[in-house]
Amino acid sequence: MQNQNTANQMRLEMGRSEFGGNFNNMDFFWYRAPSFVINSTLPAVTNNIQIDASADFLWIATTYQASIVADGVVLGAILTEATNVIPLVNLQIADTGSGKFMSNAPIPLASFAGDGKNPYRLVKPRIFGKNATIGLNWTPFVVAGTNYRIDFVMHGYKVYN
Repeated sequence: MQNQNTANQMRLEMGRSEFGGNFNNMDFFWYRAPSFVINSTLPAVTNNIQIDASADFLWIATTYQASIVADGVVLGAILTEATNVIPLVNLQIADTGSGKFMSNAPIPLASFAGDGKNPYRLVKPRIFGKNATIGLNWTPFVVAGTNYRIDFVMHGYKVYN
């Protein structure tokens, strides 16, 4: 009974009026950057995440999945927990709407993104406004001959006004 009372109290405090998943005009949401392949011969790769026009985005965590590509084939079938690939790439994130960078220089991806079981949680969430474009600038520091396919996900909430 105590657990039921605690859950009910939490619902009231969070302003949840139904079981639809909307908390105080917020919904869980994940933004995924377009997948890409990067290697030592590409000096840099840039891709963007476009924030939806209906809501701001409150970024709280980051994950990635990387796999090795050989002869144009993604070798994802060999991925296990023990063989999870940590790509040797740097990333610099920019809020192109405000012109602000999230770091002073590109930093290793593993410094601020984890796998799906262990996402990197931001110390302080970051809000991106409606229609914002998040610029992702990738630079490899990998040995010649290694090709990575990278999927990058920003976890958070859509915040509706």
